[in-house]
Amino acid sequence: MMTLPEIDEKETIATVRQYFDVRVSRLENIARTSIKSVTMDGVHSQHGVGSDDNGMVARVDAKDELRMVAELIENLGGNEAKFMKYRYIEKLTWNQIYEKSGYSSSRGYQIIQEAFVKFAERAGDEFGLVVYK
Repeated sequence: MMTLPEIDEKETIATVRQYFDVRVSRLENIARTSIKSVTMDGVHSQHGVGSDDNGMVARVDAKDELRMVAELIENLGGNEAKFMKYRYIEKLTWNQIYEKSGYSSSRGYQIIQEAFVKFAERAGDEFGLVVYK
């Protein structure tokens, strides 16, 4: 019987944190909008619009990826979704998150780490964020 590889949670957490700190910011720059705006517009873009304009295609692709990220966050549910939304969609500071949620910084740290692992698992191969031992 074949066993599934074990997830390296520490490295997966670091990879997801890097993804949000670097990749999502880059996507927002390319899309010329924030992930919060993309979640509120509710309109899915269509590929092929401006297909001869590389800049337009890049913007459309960036918005699509931002929407996927927002949907993945929403689908986490519970405190994991709440903390991810506060931090990466609403762009709150950690102190604002702890104040708003009522959780201590140590419990908040645990929640966000759990959220990072769940996010990576649910994103699957789409973003390649899971690191295995």
